[in-house]
Amino acid sequence: MAMDEELEFYVTFPPALPPENSDDDVGVVDDKERNEPVVVLLGWSGCQDKHLAKYAAIYQQQGLGTIRYILPMGDAFLRPAKVQETVTKILELFCDLELKNNTVFFHVFSNNGGILYRSITEILHDNRNDSELTDIKIGGVVFDSCPSPATIGNASSAIVASMHSSHFIIKYAFVALFVVNAIFARFLGIFVPAIRRWEVQYRQYIPALEQDKGRYPQLFLYSKADEIVPYTEIERFAEERRKSGVPVRLVCWEDTAHCQHLRKHPKEYIHHCEQFIKDCLS
Repeated sequence: MAMDEELEFYVTFPPALPPENSDDDVGVVDDKERNEPVVVLLGWSGCQDKHLAKYAAIYQQQGLGTIRYILPMGDAFLRPAKVQETVTKILELFCDLELKNNTVFFHVFSNNGGILYRSITEILHDNRNDSELTDIKIGGVVFDSCPSPATIGNASSAIVASMHSSHFIIKYAFVALFVVNAIFARFLGIFVPAIRRWEVQYRQYIPALEQDKGRYPQLFLYSKADEIVPYTEIERFAEERRKSGVPVRLVCWEDTAHCQHLRKHPKEYIHHCEQFIKDCLS
């Protein structure tokens, strides 16, 4: 079901089983009383929910709950205030669903999902915050085609790829607007503290993820054929996390495009996701 019309969260829990020792044919269980693991899927730029739903189905077939959300294209790089607003909404949803009783996993797609994930986990791991949030147990995270430094080049490539159905003039006009905005922000940031904080936030994207306090397992699904996020950046980041004591798994394909691994290698992709969850819960 859609939980927020503006932000379009989609929350799905498996069918409730009848309570034990009940004569009723159907058991009614409130979402807040469910304790199944929950996977939060954060989509890539330009992703449609019908695509993200296919990934959610992998986990739903295992009896897990899922939450799907796609940060609108451009928010991650052009509207940082919207990112923080979205993070607040997601955390409010966590509280509403009382996910402290569930093990939460993240499945993050590209840097669009990665930037959102970084902001969420920074708050979840901050002991100064509401105990209801810090009590949430994270079981692991799956990184699909990410992370990599949030550079102008990477962002421009992602914008072009996400607007594949648009006219080329519209695509490159949007890219030009983004590049001009990014350069202007860097220059203006010298004089305006608020803009400087915005620009620093994105330069700190990868360092912040590398210093993430979480030590739960991480699975990286990526490809050497990815033209948006270099596979070497993903491997470098994974190695940094390994040095920090994080259990790391890497699955690299030779021939898949950005965020297209499930489409080209469905059996392998599903197997690795299912096995990762099972191992994290065992």
